[in-house]
Amino acid sequence: SGSFESLRWLYTGFDDSARANISGKQSNELFKSPSLPFLTWLRLANLQPSISFESDQQLLRDGLVSGEFSWITCSGAWLQGLQKRMGSKLGIALLPSFPAGSAQGLLNARTWAFGSQSSSIQYEYAKRFALFSVNIVQQRNMILRLRSAMPVNPGISLPLKTDSTLALIVEAGSSGRLLNLQNIDLLNAIEPKTKPYLDLVLSGDQSPQAIAPRFDSLLKQTESR
Repeated sequence: SGSFESLRWLYTGFDDSARANISGKQSNELFKSPSLPFLTWLRLANLQPSISFESDQQLLRDGLVSGEFSWITCSGAWLQGLQKRMGSKLGIALLPSFPAGSAQGLLNARTWAFGSQSSSIQYEYAKRFALFSVNIVQQRNMILRLRSAMPVNPGISLPLKTDSTLALIVEAGSSGRLLNLQNIDLLNAIEPKTKPYLDLVLSGDQSPQAIAPRFDSLLKQTESR
């Protein structure tokens, strides 16, 4: 995917050892910018004949189903639909690690929100439904049916030894970062601002070295909000 929301797992995987690995040596230039190793990797990857970046998520899914792509990066929310369309042709694996260890993917929680304009009886019914949806039995049944998400209840026992897909979901979630509503708002705000920078690097119109300072500044402004 060519969106920063989907590429953030990659961004988090570049620390000092990973930066040095790009050039094969310690480079003072690489250490000047946190984003430079990430942008350099994107530029080098896009030059490979077997790798392509797509900004439209639907193109990724359709490309995998049609056989145009051998593999794609995707979220757990896609798995159920891909399994229905591809059946036994679908293989699932964790995102690759980096020299320093696993990168952090983003975990999206399904959240209930209650509006202040609701009546007291509406609020009570909504509260009961929300509590029902997170009880242990309901959570376990939902996870076993979906096989593409993790339960919020820590005490739920899942058949991880016999279900490899669930085992991968849980393993990926253990190194991921759970987003709260504020994080989601910040990510939505930054996404359209990062796209022009990523497009310039991927297309080769500008070098990673030229874009990195502006990309760093954008991320710092967002993190300070």
